[in-house]
Amino acid sequence: MTNHERRQLFESIRQVARGERTLDGRDEVPAKHRIRLAGMDGRALEVRVEQYDHGGQRRLELHTGNGGELAIAMIPRGEMIFPYGDLKIESRDRRRGTAFVEAMADWLGAPLERGPVDLELSPSIVDGGYVKLGTQRDADGVDWEILKLFVGLNENAAECFLRIAGNRGAFTEKWSRYREGLLVTIDGSLGAARGLEARQEVHGVPMAWLTVPLDWTVSGGNGHAKLADPREDVLFEVSSALLPKMSNSPSAGERLQTVLALTGQNQTVVHERDRGDLELAWAEFPHLADDPKLGTKRPACGRWMLALSDVGQVLATYYFWLDDATWAVPEWERIVSTLRIG
Repeated sequence: MTNHERRQLFESIRQVARGERTLDGRDEVPAKHRIRLAGMDGRALEVRVEQYDHGGQRRLELHTGNGGELAIAMIPRGEMIFPYGDLKIESRDRRRGTAFVEAMADWLGAPLERGPVDLELSPSIVDGGYVKLGTQRDADGVDWEILKLFVGLNENAAECFLRIAGNRGAFTEKWSRYREGLLVTIDGSLGAARGLEARQEVHGVPMAWLTVPLDWTVSGGNGHAKLADPREDVLFEVSSALLPKMSNSPSAGERLQTVLALTGQNQTVVHERDRGDLELAWAEFPHLADDPKLGTKRPACGRWMLALSDVGQVLATYYFWLDDATWAVPEWERIVSTLRIG
């Protein structure tokens, strides 16, 4: 780290310690009543944490559910209202680093470029800094240590929050404008050195924000959008309604069960997930469908999903040929990762 970079980092830490930047850019945290990890609103990336002490330096090893792994070394430098210091982020190899970045991209709803990647290069270290902002007790009585991380020292430098309680950890977002810097910085040094995928925003569905690949067609109107790949082998349709999550209202899973029952699909298994900003419920049902290109029936699959927030709900359907599942299912997951309601 050069003296200039160190001065820049120290100035950022000084501003945070004095309360000048603590809330800067908090555009992704609406005033909601839902309580999550340590009182966090919105999406979080949960990680498993292993902590070590190496000669007065704290080391955090972070693991994601998809096999991702990063290590953060924290070197204390002093205290100015809050304890602060330098940090170094590293990974044992680029395979683990790449998986960690992919988990981060899903958390941030910012898909990365696709294609072949070179994981043979040795990973390098990402420099940065940290400020310990204190502790916060959540609704379950668990005390979470709150760290603000400064990741990188170049034009892609980014900030985020990391909360830790024992062997549990959670990343939360500081500002949507830091998404690209956070992903590109870590992936460049520890992963597959990718950029963000160029995607198009889908407009015309009230309260819903999502993206699809640039070559997809988007049509519809009156609060409804129809999305299809260039060959029209998959079809994604989405609509929204002002039916927010209330304390005594049905859950996303219960609402989807009602929709399925009205269409004769009441025996379908419903899967549920709370993403932090959204409750997600979806069901999948294979069937035979007419293929007008071949003039015959083919095995196909439908997915119905209901996403629910404190603002409203989104209903989406997705249809694809089972032969295309190897790319159609990952694309479904990428689209859903970008969905926001607000």
